[in-house]
Amino acid sequence: MTLSRETLRELLISTGARLLEEEGLGSGAERLTFKRVFDRLNQDQGIRVSNASVIGRIWTNNRDFQSEVLTRVVGDENPEEIRFTMEAAAAVLGEADVSTLAGRRLGLSEICRRGGAAHTGALADSRTWHLFIGIWGNLASHPETEWDRRVLDAARATYENLSTTFDGIFRGIMDVFRLRLRPGLTVRDFTVAVTALAEGCAMRSRIDERAMPTLTRPGPDGIEREWTLFSVGLEALVQQFYDMDPD
Repeated sequence: MTLSRETLRELLISTGARLLEEEGLGSGAERLTFKRVFDRLNQDQGIRVSNASVIGRIWTNNRDFQSEVLTRVVGDENPEEIRFTMEAAAAVLGEADVSTLAGRRLGLSEICRRGGAAHTGALADSRTWHLFIGIWGNLASHPETEWDRRVLDAARATYENLSTTFDGIFRGIMDVFRLRLRPGLTVRDFTVAVTALAEGCAMRSRIDERAMPTLTRPGPDGIEREWTLFSVGLEALVQQFYDMDPD
């Protein structure tokens, strides 16, 4: 089978990304060799590829190939965490009484509790997100190279797109509950603080689930409810960033 340069490039990148999702990074992408990707492509699709058809034709060397696969992985946004968060928030908004101050306080507390649990739960269950964080951590552990900068730029672009999406979500929620930002703070500040806390909690849970217990706390209505540690932190961030309009 004769494949075009672009078709072969796409097949090898997607196969390499799939190997990383299944096996993880190790200490980096060093296990992502041409031979292993060629063997997997042959196993999955019966396509045989040689070094001669790739090196110098598509990539300069194996490191160049690894960089492009990592760039693809960190550039793929995971919509699941957004979808789960939005579904939980929408359920709360459908139940909340926003006509009274007490109702808004209760609804906002429930948004933090249920939306926060849904968000970190989606992160903890995502294989692609763990891979993203692993690549990000690997980049942070050593000086930038030409290949690293390519991956780093893709990771930054993904964070920017994700932050823009959550900016809009948070603005909508805060409008419903009639919250006002405190002086000197912005929605983007809030978004970055929330997403950084969520990632930290999800990573800690992945490594040591015992360190992230479920708590029981009374709500504004006095009823005991289960809370995740992230949800507690999220509620604290809301209280520090926003004031509720009493009118």
